[in-house]
Amino acid sequence: MKDATLDSLLSRLTEQTLSFPASAQAALRVLDVIKDPNCAIPQAARQVQLEPMLAAKVVGMSNTVAFNRSGRAITSVQDGLQLIGLQTLKMLAVNVAMGRVSSSTRPAMRPYTTQLWNHSMQVGAIAYVLAKRTMAPMADAAMFAGSVHELSGFYLLTQIPESADADIANVLKTMLAPPAPPADDKAAAAQPSTLPVVERLSRPLLNAMRVPMPIIEAIQSTWYENMMLPAETLGDVLTLADMLAPVRSPFEGTVLQGKLLDREMLDQFVGKEELDGILQDSKETIDSLVGALRA
Repeated sequence: MKDATLDSLLSRLTEQTLSFPASAQAALRVLDVIKDPNCAIPQAARQVQLEPMLAAKVVGMSNTVAFNRSGRAITSVQDGLQLIGLQTLKMLAVNVAMGRVSSSTRPAMRPYTTQLWNHSMQVGAIAYVLAKRTMAPMADAAMFAGSVHELSGFYLLTQIPESADADIANVLKTMLAPPAPPADDKAAAAQPSTLPVVERLSRPLLNAMRVPMPIIEAIQSTWYENMMLPAETLGDVLTLADMLAPVRSPFEGTVLQGKLLDREMLDQFVGKEELDGILQDSKETIDSLVGALRA
């Protein structure tokens, strides 16, 4: 099951035969419009209004604590876009497309998609508040990277054969189990040099979802587990946010994410009180952003 299913999926991605639900394509069309550097807010607003769910997310995000410090209620898409900007609109369009992909999974997959969705939205919100403290101009990009960093998991759950529904937990565990380490140096040298499965699976999907290259590069850093502390790059912030998210990824410890994250080690290195203090001080902002992203 592992080799046949995963290899087949990777082959289809390599051949660029991706398919998303028509409802997801509607959100992605917004990205095609706003990638024009001459696209102005009124033009973007008109396109957003053709996708009611995206319009609602724009207005919802513009009324969060993070973006609307004045407390003045925003009710129009154009006013909302003036406040949040086109970078955040790109994130919300991908967010809607991801939600549509997730909703196309069968009932047996729903617990996994729900857990992955909640995890991803938490990582996006936490990445935002962490970046605000040390690299404020990158905060919107950090939220974008966090909310889409496990896009491959959502797509994978739509591709599992229906015959696996009765034993989905074991099928996923078998399919995505990390390879056994080589017995010795000779065996290691004999193994083919290939890109990690997570990169082979994620990069085509991120490209197909029109995710900007700087965001992809930040996500890529999590594939190779090269976080530096204190956080100096967007990738460092993303990895740290991933470790701090209370809801864990259902793919933790698999080839989609790598080794189990060690919060205890992080607490010792940075300080548990400091980390918990950051999250507690930012709780209102995090909850507000998670609510807007999850809606």
